[in-house]
Amino acid sequence: MSHEPVNWLYPTNESGGYHLLDPHTGDRMPVSPKNLLAQIEKYPDRVDEWVLTRGSRLMRPHDAVWIYVAGRQGVIALGRRVVGVRQENQGYWYADLVWDLLATRAAPGSACFPRRAT
Repeated sequence: MSHEPVNWLYPTNESGGYHLLDPHTGDRMPVSPKNLLAQIEKYPDRVDEWVLTRGSRLMRPHDAVWIYVAGRQGVIALGRRVVGVRQENQGYWYADLVWDLLATRAAPGSACFPRRAT
């Protein structure tokens, strides 16, 4: 049975306690709009692990994920494609995302954050 791709609106919050992990340095940083956008700019082609909340565990490969920042009322990033969804041994669920750099740069909520020169 084929799956029709779905667009997800995924809320995030800077004070949620989640972190981003730099794959080369191992540094952890809070999931803030500034940090997320910097990571997408730095590693645009990387498959990125994204922790899923209970309501988002129905994601499937080929779905798109729009990242929405609670409190700022804006979409700041697009995961253009989910490549996998899995549950780890500790019980956490993850979606593996491939980001869309151009759509992220054009997202209305990301306009107020600085970009690196290209």
